[in-house]
Amino acid sequence: MMRCSHPERYVALLLDAADRPYRVAKVVLSEYGQEALRREVEAIDRYGQDLQLPLAAPTILAVEPNLMITEAVQWWLQPRPWRCTSDLAWALGRMFRSGPRDDTGGGPAHGDVAPWNLVRNLRGWVLLDWEHARSDAPPFFDLFHFLVQSYALLGRPRARAILNGLAGRGWISDAIAAYARGAGVDRNAAGEYLAVYLRTSEAQLDPATSDGRAGLAARRSLLARIAETQHARRPRGGPTRVDYRDALRTSEQAHHYDQVVYRPGAYDEWLWRLEKAYLRDVIDHYFDTARPRLLDFACGSGRILSLLEGRCREPTGVDVSPGMLELARSKVPATRLVLGDATVDPTLLSGPYDLITAFRFFLNAQEELRADALRALHRLLADDGLLVLNIHGNSLSLRFLSVLTRRLWRRPGEASPNQLSFWAMRRLLAQHGFEVVEARGYGFLTSGWHRLLTPAISLGLEPLGRVWPLRYLAVNLLLTCRKGG
Repeated sequence: MMRCSHPERYVALLLDAADRPYRVAKVVLSEYGQEALRREVEAIDRYGQDLQLPLAAPTILAVEPNLMITEAVQWWLQPRPWRCTSDLAWALGRMFRSGPRDDTGGGPAHGDVAPWNLVRNLRGWVLLDWEHARSDAPPFFDLFHFLVQSYALLGRPRARAILNGLAGRGWISDAIAAYARGAGVDRNAAGEYLAVYLRTSEAQLDPATSDGRAGLAARRSLLARIAETQHARRPRGGPTRVDYRDALRTSEQAHHYDQVVYRPGAYDEWLWRLEKAYLRDVIDHYFDTARPRLLDFACGSGRILSLLEGRCREPTGVDVSPGMLELARSKVPATRLVLGDATVDPTLLSGPYDLITAFRFFLNAQEELRADALRALHRLLADDGLLVLNIHGNSLSLRFLSVLTRRLWRRPGEASPNQLSFWAMRRLLAQHGFEVVEARGYGFLTSGWHRLLTPAISLGLEPLGRVWPLRYLAVNLLLTCRKGG
């Protein structure tokens, strides 16, 4: 009999008449333990039969609310338990591939693959403890959990070995390639998904325990090393215009956007309070009692969706960033989240939508992407639907002086802030079949003047956002558009 790391849970090894291992009994004495045991039994039943050699699940012989009995497994110690062999990585990838993918690209995963949950036998590997299994894990989740938990609690593999693996060097590179083949995913996306795993798995750790603290430290160390690597790879020449699709792809960038840019008391969080009121007005004014079918284009971390999810039907969010969608998932459980680029894949979304929102996108998107996006949105919007978008850097506002100063004093290699006027955006919309039916200005002061003159003064200027032509001088513009005649 052995006590588990969880309270009131035990594992008993049953021996036959010759004192050989015969059965393994898992016993739980609490309601929480019963729920964990129920999840484990369901997961083994659901996923175990689809595993392919060299990977297998325990064979369940009997189940009671407080008890699960499985066949004992003959196994032997591994000299280097932190090594994930290529055949094991491939089998983990095949498990991911065995189930249906959700709209964010997620699939089945064991959820807690680690050296202490794997036993080696003559046929391959038996994977134990299935209570954390899930159907919506990002690609590479199980492989990265094995590597990171080994790094955190066994000290191997080293952080450098993990990063070398992402760069195509060493045995970890072979494991990543094998997982990608098994899962049918792009091996080159592994680095992006490692950052997603590191950030999202922090929530599963208990900082009150030594193992939890070690796990948190390991994840933060790896995130810091990844950030250093990305910084070292930045071009050192003049400013380069990059594809905005790549701007917020990593988990670090998504987390910074969600937790720093929109932190309580920040300027952007203050603007968001205004935007929420304006979006509610749009719903109330244009849709009355109807519940429009919603698409949030470039939905990011789910900010717009979290406001409109309960006011619209069949809410859908689409984004190219796995990191952003991982953040959105916890905020908008009733929303369909789609990972992909709707500007290049016309089959990704099924319109028509009565309401399409696109916030904080058009200012920073390059010209070709703006055009591609508007063509896609025109195709997806219902004939009597609305497109609501914003410009968060009006070139005819007080922000122009700030941008001019930054352009004059920017350092070599530093990109210049983008600007976009109402008239330039209106021309672009007209070129792609839209007409502006309403324009509102908001946030007349830049972030610096907002802090200097206090939010109360900023709020006092907000009525000007409805006054022609003063509304066109606001730093931020909200445009409500229909398809043109």
